[in-house]
Amino acid sequence: MPKLLFRFVKQAASLAQKRCAASPTAVSDPTGNGFPGWKHVTLHFLRVHMDATYREIVDWASEMDRVRRLLQLARTAFPAPSTLYRSFERVPMSVWRGAHNARLDSELYGQRWMAETAFSAIKRRFGPAVHPRAWYREFRELVLTAAVYNLEQALKQ
Repeated sequence: MPKLLFRFVKQAASLAQKRCAASPTAVSDPTGNGFPGWKHVTLHFLRVHMDATYREIVDWASEMDRVRRLLQLARTAFPAPSTLYRSFERVPMSVWRGAHNARLDSELYGQRWMAETAFSAIKRRFGPAVHPRAWYREFRELVLTAAVYNLEQALKQ
């Protein structure tokens, strides 16, 4: 499990770096805080992958030596859970869409049965409910969940 988790974080960090670099909008807190946006996005991927709260992700990640080295953070240098929660609002949809679309094959994209199969698998893996209350947060959560599912499937191959 630890090796698979680290491989997931490594893939998520790589994807987050690419998507954040391509996005014209800043992900991290405009006041600074010293956390590049790709680190926030990686922690959001990890949160959905592990089905955890923001507080749990910060606690767990701060104890995982290999994850901390990959994110280039000291044990005490992780963002507060509230900072991570607020950063989810600032991540532009282009980052989540790009992460979700990174694995789609253009020839299969228009086939409804493929989409229905993927939705079914995602619901079985992550549950049928979306927890945010605002519609735009729901959409972000759905796209993030699909991106995490795609990363998990890429690691299985």
